[in-house]
Amino acid sequence: LSSVSCGGHHVWALTPAGEAWAWGANAFGMLGLGDRRSRTVPERVALPAPAAAAECGYAFTLVQLVGGSVLSCGFNRNGRCGVPAGDERATRSEDGDSLLLRPTPCAAAAEACAA
Repeated sequence: LSSVSCGGHHVWALTPAGEAWAWGANAFGMLGLGDRRSRTVPERVALPAPAAAAECGYAFTLVQLVGGSVLSCGFNRNGRCGVPAGDERATRSEDGDSLLLRPTPCAAAAEACAA
């Protein structure tokens, strides 16, 4: 492994080749695996390009790809993951919160980098 990041109850690990692996709690989709099922063993996360870095927050994950773009997944209430809360790629929880179950382009990071 080249790096490991721990969130509130989940972990992402990157390999030197840029593969991403995730495990732990997944109530808000922060593993980026397309569902809300927790994992006790690492599972590979599908990304559009190799990962350069990953950072886990309490209930979300940000991943930077080798080309510089940033993706986010997890608890997106009020756009916390940098994706508008009403974005069509978000899933709604039972409480109406916005959840990103797969790594999604982070609009806020793109805007900040363009400035």
